[in-house]
Amino acid sequence: MKVYLNGLALEREAEGSAEVGQVLNELQTEIREGGKVLLTAAIDGVQIENGFRRRRQLATPVSNIERLDLTIQNSEVVAEQILQDSLQVLQQVQQEAAPLATGFRIGNEYDSNQRLADMMERLKLALQGASLVLSRSNTSANSFAQLNQAGHRLMPVVDRILTAQASGNYVAIADELEYEMPQVLRENFLVFQKLARSVEFAAFQKNGAGN
Repeated sequence: MKVYLNGLALEREAEGSAEVGQVLNELQTEIREGGKVLLTAAIDGVQIENGFRRRRQLATPVSNIERLDLTIQNSEVVAEQILQDSLQVLQQVQQEAAPLATGFRIGNEYDSNQRLADMMERLKLALQGASLVLSRSNTSANSFAQLNQAGHRLMPVVDRILTAQASGNYVAIADELEYEMPQVLRENFLVFQKLARSVEFAAFQKNGAGN
């Protein structure tokens, strides 16, 4: 099995009775040690999935595979992109909150509930992304504290919205979306902005030191 990193073939090949998963674990260790992040992996042009097929794909013997394609990126670049994506999500949710509140007020329950579920999922992913960046970066303890504080202000609002949704109290949902959500989203947006700047500055210092 030939291994390619960002389209470039490695000199060594995987042979023998090893499985794709074993080779991939070894390569991931080397990638992390090199300050990189594995973005995607594909076996003979078919991307390795995260679902139920993943175990079968990783158990494939390397003797049955022609090539393993890996896409990698600098960890700092990935961290910056995650935070930029999270900032975009917060901006989108701020813009969507008031119209969604109106949808609940006028009785458009089915569509509004679908949009609310999508909104909550995107917020969850944004917060998880920021936490992941913090856990893998050299940011200060103060950054952790600020993110936790912002999250602690947001989560009670989310909890009240979900509780109201479960009980069918759509007026309460609308009130939270219209009056409470925008404020806590603005606070989180400012924290995410500061975090993005600190990660960008840390990457600049690292690259400058490398030069």
